Amino acid sequence: MGIDNSIQQLLKNILREHDIDVELDEEHGGLIVSSYFGSIEQFCDEISRLDRVTSIDIVNSDITNDGCLLALNHPKLRRLRFEQNERVSNVISCSCRCKELVEVDIAATPVKYELALLANLPQLKKLTLCVCGLGRDDLMRLKECKTLREINLAQNPLTSGLRFLAGCKGLCCLDLSYTQLDETGIEELLVFPGLRYLDLS
Repeated sequence: MGIDNSIQQLLKNILREHDIDVELDEEHGGLIVSSYFGSIEQFCDEISRLDRVTSIDIVNSDITNDGCLLALNHPKLRRLRFEQNERVSNVISCSCRCKELVEVDIAATPVKYELALLANLPQLKKLTLCVCGLGRDDLMRLKECKTLREINLAQNPLTSGLRFLAGCKGLCCLDLSYTQLDETGIEELLVFPGLRYLDLS
């Protein structure tokens, strides 16, 4: 085993000893780093030094803006699940370095003021923004995210504003469950003629 491989194995062992999983990402050909309901902030440097990270799952952790900047230092990242991390407000700006991101799930995380930056992810296809406190005007920040095919906006106090997403010509799946769409919001659904899945429950 070479020096680089030995260092990588050591990093993986350190993370696993602290309940941070590092496994093969068979879908994207790299590694998945996962932490659920744990303490991860002090290990963000180790995460940043791992090679070939293509997926990250960080849920309900103690991570801060500084830790996020380190942990998302992976240009080949393809999938990001970053839920219920209430101490972080810069997850989108940090992820904008990852130009190969296809899927982003940032539910229950304070992100509304960074939403416009998602337009800097040229391959983004799937976006989850559940329980982010988004209203009508917040959707305007997504108007340049034209590559999106699936959007989950469930459990946000939305009444309308879907017209701002009209530029998503390929949108086929839209989850608006547990929102507060009014008559205008319902009418705005007509801007998505290609929808194959719609949840208004």
